[in-house]
Order: sequence, then C-alpha cells, then structure tokens
Amino acid sequence: MKLLCLGGLIFALEMWGASGLLNFGDCKSLVHELLSPGTIQALRGLPWIVNISEKQAPGSVIHIFSFNCSCPPTVELDSVNPPSSFFNQPSFSGYYTQYLAKVTLSSAARLDAQQVNHYQLNLKLTCMGKKWNLPLSVEVFKAHDHPICLGRVFSTAGDKVQVLETVEPQSLIYVVLLRRGLTGFKMMLTSPRDAGSFSINELGQVLTPSQGLIGSAYKHFLLKILVTDGQGSSCQGTLTVEVLPNPSNKVSFRIQFQTFNISEDLEAGRMVGQVQANGSRVRYEITEPVPCPLYSISSVDGLIRTTAPLDLGRNPGAAVTEIQVMAYDPFQPSISAQLSVTINVLPTNTWAPRCTPALLVTQVPETIPVGSILMTLACSDPDSSSSTFHYQLRHHNETKSNHSFRLHGPVLEVNSALDYDSSAPSVQYRATILVTDSGQPPQTSEVPVLVTVTPVNEYAPICPSHTFRVREDAPHGTLIGTVLGSDRDYPPNSIEYHISDSSGNFYIDPRSGKLHLLASLDYEKEKTYMLVIFLTDRDQEQDSTHHRSGSCTITIEVQVSSPTPLLVTRIEDYWAPEAWFVVVLTVTGVLLFTILGWLLCRWPGRMALSQQTHGQSSQTLLLDSTRRNENSTGDLRKKKNDETSSILSLVLLSLFQSMGFEMEGRGSSSLMAEPRTLLQAEIISSAAAQEHGAGSEANLNSMGKSCFKKLVAVLFWKWVRYIKGIQADSFPCPSHTLMTPYFPPAPPFLFSYHPRPP
Repeated sequence: MKLLCLGGLIFALEMWGASGLLNFGDCKSLVHELLSPGTIQALRGLPWIVNISEKQAPGSVIHIFSFNCSCPPTVELDSVNPPSSFFNQPSFSGYYTQYLAKVTLSSAARLDAQQVNHYQLNLKLTCMGKKWNLPLSVEVFKAHDHPICLGRVFSTAGDKVQVLETVEPQSLIYVVLLRRGLTGFKMMLTSPRDAGSFSINELGQVLTPSQGLIGSAYKHFLLKILVTDGQGSSCQGTLTVEVLPNPSNKVSFRIQFQTFNISEDLEAGRMVGQVQANGSRVRYEITEPVPCPLYSISSVDGLIRTTAPLDLGRNPGAAVTEIQVMAYDPFQPSISAQLSVTINVLPTNTWAPRCTPALLVTQVPETIPVGSILMTLACSDPDSSSSTFHYQLRHHNETKSNHSFRLHGPVLEVNSALDYDSSAPSVQYRATILVTDSGQPPQTSEVPVLVTVTPVNEYAPICPSHTFRVREDAPHGTLIGTVLGSDRDYPPNSIEYHISDSSGNFYIDPRSGKLHLLASLDYEKEKTYMLVIFLTDRDQEQDSTHHRSGSCTITIEVQVSSPTPLLVTRIEDYWAPEAWFVVVLTVTGVLLFTILGWLLCRWPGRMALSQQTHGQSSQTLLLDSTRRNENSTGDLRKKKNDETSSILSLVLLSLFQSMGFEMEGRGSSSLMAEPRTLLQAEIISSAAAQEHGAGSEANLNSMGKSCFKKLVAVLFWKWVRYIKGIQADSFPCPSHTLMTPYFPPAPPFLFSYHPRPP
C-alpha cells in the first residue's frame, strides 16, 4: 500500500504540471525524506541524472537535493568531466539538522548540445567527519528537440528499484515519467524471458508479476522499457528490479535501557559508546530529541559520539541526557526497535572556586568589638553548582595562638582586640583564606586579606604633680625643670603643653615640656608659685580635630640666694685592689694566724719540758752533791725559772714588735691605744706567778694560752683596721695627695655632691 501511495503521489505531481526537471528519483527522495526525517535517505538512488536544454539561462537551478547532518556540513563540486566552468559550487541552507542543496549554472555557462551533450559532475558531501561522493549526470539536449521520456530510467545507466519477495502480486514498484502534453504514446516491456512476468500499463506504472516474487530473493530483473509516440519518435530505458528476502528475525535490542558515563572533558567528536541491535542491514538514528545538540549516532555501526564540548559549568543541563535510538531495516523502515540511552556526564574538577570578593582590603578602628564581621565570602564552583567548600584561615605576620581573626564558615570575624597602641607602627594584619571545593581532585583558591587598624584617641594625657626649686637670683631663661607628661595612645607622649601663669614669670615649651624662668623672682615677696599645666594630645587619631586633654599642678619654690661654694681639692694616689685579692689576702692571714697560735701554744710547754728533763738529769748525776747542797740547789732552780720567764717575755715582746704593733696612743681608747702595755703586763704577771712557786708545766701552758688569746685579739683588731683601710681606699702609698671638698657655710637646704674621679 505504501508503494501504491508513493506511485499515486508521483503521478499526481506529473499530472499537476511539475517541472520537467523533476525526475522520479527526486520525487522518491523527497517522499522518503518526508516519511523518514532525520536521516540521509535523500542521498539514495545515486547517481542522479538530469536533462536540461542548451538554452538554459545562467544561474538556473539544474538539481536540488536535501540531507540531514547533526553538525554544519560542507558540499563542494569536486570535478566536472569534461572540464568546464559552466557549473557553480553548490549552495546550501538549513535549519537545525535539515539542509537543502542546489546546483546551478554559472554566469559563464554556454551550453551547446552539438559540442557536448553530457557532463558528469561529482559532488562531495562532508558530514560528521564522513564523506560521500554524489555523482550527477547532466544531459544536454537541443532546443528544438523535446524528449518524450523523462527520468533516470532513460539514462545510460538506467534506474534501480528494490522490492521484498513478500510484496503482493501486481503491486506498483515504479512509474515512468513522460513529457507533458504527449498523446498517442505506447509503452511496453522488451525484457528477456528471464526477466519474469513484470508488466507496465498505459500510465507507465510497472507492476510485479501476478504470481508474486516468493522464492526470487537475491535476484535481479533487468526490464527494458520502450516508449513510442504516433509520430515515430521513441525512447528506451532500463529498470533493474532487485528482490530482497523477507527478514526472518525482526530488528530488536537485547536490552531496553543502556547507560553511558563519560567525563565532561571529553572533546567533540569522541566516542561515547556503541549500541547494537539484532537484524540484518540494521541502521540507527536518534529519534529524540530532534535535533540532538550534544550527541550523534553513526547510522551504520551505532557509535554514539559527542558533537559539542560538555561544559557543566556553562551548561548544567548536560549532566544527564536521555536519548531515544531507533534501529530499523532500511528496506522496510516499519521494522524497527527503540532503545532508551542515558548519558551521564561526570564533572571533572578543573576550575578552582570563584569567590566574591576576591580580595579584602579594609580599615577598621582599633576599638572594633571582638566578633565583628569583616567579610562574608560568596563562593561558587564553575565545575558544579552543588559543590561544597571548606574554608581555612592562614595567618602571615602573627605567631601567637590567639590570632586576630577567625573564620566561621565563609564569615571572617574579629577574634581578639586590635590594639593599635601596642602594635604600632606594625598596624597591618595580613592573612589568606584558602577555599577548597569538594571536587576530585580538590581545587583551592586564595583570598588575600589585608586589614589596616586605624588609631582611636582613647586616653587623655596625664602628668604627675611635682615641685621644682629655683633660687631667687636665677637669671632669665633658667631651666627650672621638665614636666613629664604621658599618654597611653600611640605615638606615645605626643603632647602639647600649656601653662596657666597669669604673672608671666614662667614659660613652658609646648613640645618638650621644659619650664623656663622669664622674670626675676623675689623670695621676700613670693615664696611659692602654683602653676596648672594643661596637656593636649595630638596625631593620635585619623580625625586631626579630635583631641583629649589633661592637667596637673606644678609647685615652684623660691630659695634664698647663697654664695658660691669654694672647692679646695687635694688629690691622693690610692690603691684599690680587686675583690678577689682581698679575699685571698684574708684567707692567707687567717691561716698564718692559726699556725702562729698553734706554735705559741706548743712552745711554752716544750720549754718547760726541756727544763724539767735537764734538771732531772743533773739530779741523777749529782744526787749526793745535791743532797749536800739543797739550799744552794733551790736557789739555782729559782734562778733558772726566772731566766725562763724572762726569756719567754722577751720572745713574746720581740714577736709582738716584729708584727708592727707600734701604737701612737693619740686619740685612741685605752683598750686600743695600749695593747702592748696590756700584753707586757700579762707576761709580767705570769712571770711573777712563776716566781711564787708556779713553775710547773701546767702553769707554763696556762701562761702560753693566755698570752696567745691576748695576742690573737690584738692581731685581729689590727687586721680589721687593715682590711677596712683597703676597702675605704685609704691604703697609703709613699707619695700621695688627697682630694677633699671644701664648702663655705651655706644654708641647710643647699646640697652639693662632688664624686671622686675614677
């Protein structure tokens, strides 16, 4: 029935006066294009053959064809045989994927059927990287000859048609086109016997045999068609009928749904995947959406490819695309199958986050409260609209744990007090906010932060109350003192001073605070002046008109003038040993005194023992004589004890003198002025005790210890004076001078101090 409708449509066009240039092949292409949109079926039935008159004007359209392509195609005239410049390059126009091409005569076209009556043109079509060669035969006839027959079937190559073996008997398979207005013509088939029982009627309709074509699969029937008119003119054409077998298996997909996952960085023209259907001579096309802006499918092998960049940042809708793929039999388009294909584009994290603002440069006062918001970041990811972000604050010029800023998500806040006074002049805080997206691999952006802290005049200047003294005879301009004001704001002590002196006796430097005398003073008239000093800070806030002030009271006491003190100087040379030398000398002296004391304690006993031993020996040797002379012996022993006492006294006195204990006795106490006298008295009393019968060894030891104690006391006192003399720089040298300050009598409130030169 479809073939019958197609034949009826072509016949109607012929009857309604279609152009003589429209052949059966063109009509069939046009009808097939209408029935099967979205394919390149209009290019079937090649080669094309057109008949034109040699009187055809330049610019005339000699052939029109249409085709589909998912991306912009190119059509060009590849060659002309014989070579000629009579034909223009094809022009085409289109909407979405449907295009219409025209072949026209050039402005130089001068056709002459007598010289050349046949031109072979080869057109080249390029679509989606594939190329097709489109042969076009142009037949030129003389102007006075009007052909009887039209169409491709009457060309040299003839025409070809394909039918299924299951076609109904006496079905229309082809229509022969004749010139308009032709009457009295006859048509017949002059085919050989093996051509079958095809027939043609008076309307030029070629019909299948009455017995059908079952069993004639893969056969080709060559039909010769002869057309004659009543005037003896005729034309002959050739029609080849190809019988196709009935497909035993219908076109079908093994599955109903198929999914492909691809990366968004896939370039245009790259393969997404491949679909396959069961059946013979299967062709594929995308039926939904039409047109498909991102993908195309190869009609032969079912390969799906990209046709445009897959940028999810600019086209978020490309993340998921659902297309319908149809597989069909090109000879029986009604035999088809549908497959739903889902293409997921996986984002590739190629772009770092973009944040607003991209840079924070701001000024804040030092009194800004903790927790104040400095900035709120608004970040987006060009790769994905659903990306999440991680924020991290990195400090540059701060090392303490309590940083000046903190982050709560994308919000930058003040974390601690920004004290300008303690940080100046480094009052700029630099930090960087690192923003990392959740893509793979993660991408990071940096947002620089520069916060400048501006000063705020928070504190008023202060100065302590103070009392200055000045003599009444001080000359004009005398510096009385300096008022030391202070301010906790930065810069420190940036203060101006003003005085509230109505009398005009004093002047204060506004910058330095130095107080000077301007007029003469009189102690008898005014002894005390009370001055109020006003202090005003400056340059401690950006607003130069904002100041803070303070005050303090200064007391000036006027003193009686006094004569100039006379200074009499005597310079002495002195020796000031190092501290280590004094320590060593002290330790050495203590050791020396200890050894000397030990010797003194031991020496009297040894003297007594020696004397006793000597007496016993004499007594043993002269026992008889001693007994006879007892009185004389007692006198002799008494004499020896006296000699021993005198010898001990002389030794002690000599030792005392050798140590340098000569005392002047002037201005000293009795205990300190007469140490030698006391020591001599002790020695004499000890000797006297021995004279009265205390001559034993115990008495001698007691006498020695007593003398040693006295001697150690005297030596210790002498040593203390020696050490004190060294520490007081009073250790005299052979030649010396002494610096002694001298002042005339002065009032008790004047003091002078003159240090000893180093």
